[in-house]
Amino acid sequence: MNILNHRRLGQHKKNQRNEFLMKWADGQEISWERDIDLWQFEDLVQDYLKTYLTRASAPSGGGGLSQP
Repeated sequence: MNILNHRRLGQHKKNQRNEFLMKWADGQEISWERDIDLWQFEDLVQDYLKTYLTRASAPSGGGGLSQP
């Protein structure tokens, strides 16, 4: 099983919840799951969040090739 993405829902702090896009072991099913429902996969979620937070972000400024 893999975590493909995540999202935060809710505008206010008391209504916020996190969901993770899970690709299950059989490889056929992909679904959004609430973080509280993934308690048995806490290690997997923590590893995903560590990886997500340490990814290099794309440089700003439009990208593309610089002119000589």
